[in-house]
Amino acid sequence: MKLYLAGPDVFRADALAWADEVRAKCRAHGHEALVPLDGGASTASEIYAQNLALIAAADVVLANISTSFAGQSRIPAPVSRSAMPAHWASR
Repeated sequence: MKLYLAGPDVFRADALAWADEVRAKCRAHGHEALVPLDGGASTASEIYAQNLALIAAADVVLANISTSFAGQSRIPAPVSRSAMPAHWASR
């Protein structure tokens, strides 16, 4: 099963290591992680299009809607970074 992992985790200081770790964990359970960092997009419009394509390819969207990020409360930023993928997937 393909799992799109939405949320603020891609903005962590260790985002690439985090992505490698979640990919390995998903693989160990027979799933494929689709991470917003996947692909080579660099502009906002490219990132948007790339993420929509990943969401469309996913069987499930897992959205991290935690209101804390890196030990700090950052409402509503983490939620807003998860809301669009969750909404788009529900279409």
